[in-house]
Amino acid sequence: MREGKFRNHVSYIFEKIWLYILFIVSISVNSVRELSEIVSEGGLLQPEVVFFLVAAVVILAVVVIFNFFVWRRHVFHIDGEAIVEEKGRINRTEKVIALKKISNVNIERNIFERLFGTAKIKIEDNAASKETDIRILLKYEEAMSLYRSFMPYYTKSGTQISDEEADAPMQTWALGNMDRQYSKREVLRHCILTTSYTLMLVVLVVVIGSLVAEIMDIEETGGASLLVTGLILIVSIGGIVWDIAKKNLSFVGFSAYRRDDRLYLNYGALTRQSFCIPVRRITSLEIVYPPLGRIFGLCYAKISCVGVGNEASELDVLTLLRNQKRTREMIDELLPEFVESLDGEHPFCVDRLIRQPARTLLNQVVFAVAYGAVLFFVAPFMIEYLEVTKSYFMISYIVTVVAVFVITIMRLSVSGIAWTDSHIMVSHGVFARTLTISPCAAIETVQANRGLTERVISTTKCMISFRDKDVPKICLFQNDSKVVSEWMETLPFAFKRGADERGGLPEQ
Repeated sequence: MREGKFRNHVSYIFEKIWLYILFIVSISVNSVRELSEIVSEGGLLQPEVVFFLVAAVVILAVVVIFNFFVWRRHVFHIDGEAIVEEKGRINRTEKVIALKKISNVNIERNIFERLFGTAKIKIEDNAASKETDIRILLKYEEAMSLYRSFMPYYTKSGTQISDEEADAPMQTWALGNMDRQYSKREVLRHCILTTSYTLMLVVLVVVIGSLVAEIMDIEETGGASLLVTGLILIVSIGGIVWDIAKKNLSFVGFSAYRRDDRLYLNYGALTRQSFCIPVRRITSLEIVYPPLGRIFGLCYAKISCVGVGNEASELDVLTLLRNQKRTREMIDELLPEFVESLDGEHPFCVDRLIRQPARTLLNQVVFAVAYGAVLFFVAPFMIEYLEVTKSYFMISYIVTVVAVFVITIMRLSVSGIAWTDSHIMVSHGVFARTLTISPCAAIETVQANRGLTERVISTTKCMISFRDKDVPKICLFQNDSKVVSEWMETLPFAFKRGADERGGLPEQ
């Protein structure tokens, strides 16, 4: 364990000021013609030239000096059983994380850190908030030494690990089985087929709307707004291309493998990130079938774990898109604890699901009646003051009700629940389908609710929550009251008692 106080590597200052340097350089490049004309006419000591040089030097000096003192006052030390971060002079801040409360220690290396031969250690605690994280920038060898000293605490192994095992997340040779790596084609396929369907729907609406508007406008203006429409199409499609390109850079070199009771994730092009995750900290496994992936029978796996996925740059993906059989084989290798207790003909035991009853459609009937009643009372005022026709209300009512019923039927087609003595599996989704598998021991809260409509159709809405990232992850499902009651009987007494006191436990 490192002794005494220590600071970030001095390259920390450059990482803080490089944007200012780039800004000054860009202004200089843009002004080089004007400056050269001034120099050629009156010499180097012209007021304009002197002012520009002095301003650039002063701005850069102020930024460097300020960040130098910030760096000087930012120190770390390991005090007994805790790591302490101290920073600031006027506004003094001290952050303390008990070593036994460390949930994850991750290694990050962006382009600058690879150039300077440094690495950043990110230490996360059980609070699962990025505000409580501690980041330390050190020379690569020093960072790995500190990383090794933290491993026994957050893995709860109690023993020091070898240099080879500590370096494993950063070494491609440690992967062993090449099947755990993905080709560039597989990475690109994953990025394309997992593009947000909401983004694609918005782009589709914008494209269709722009084309229709252009066609109608051609008859009146002869196509004068063709350039505007073209720009809208370029921006809309460019949004999807940018999303795919950004994800592709994140997934470059993605690999996942397991050694003993730890998972190792490694990925990233510009910023290389490596995670060592104790399996016992994983609270759920998600098998995701994205909308486009469902067409081709492809799925991928995600994990929920405190300290993984807290930030936009962190991925919580365990496997990339592959067919169901191959994905199941990889999960059997990486996280057999989550699937070995499930059994069925389908790779992920979907055939064992107890489906959501079709009678839950009654909820949407109630919605349609309530929505129609509101329109009935509002329509006369809208027609009188806004000059809206009755047909408008009729069309909007039909479209809304049909859309709600279609979405509900799509949800019914995938919704269901299955469980064993140790795990629960919930299937949910609309356009995308997600199978959430979680150990019962990881569940923090169970809440069962029965409203008036649910009592009429003998169903129960259930909410399960377990710790994940900054906030508890919530999984919702609705099923027959007897099914929910039977499942809750398998849970520890504390859960059943809490649900009963809230009046949510279904009656037998």
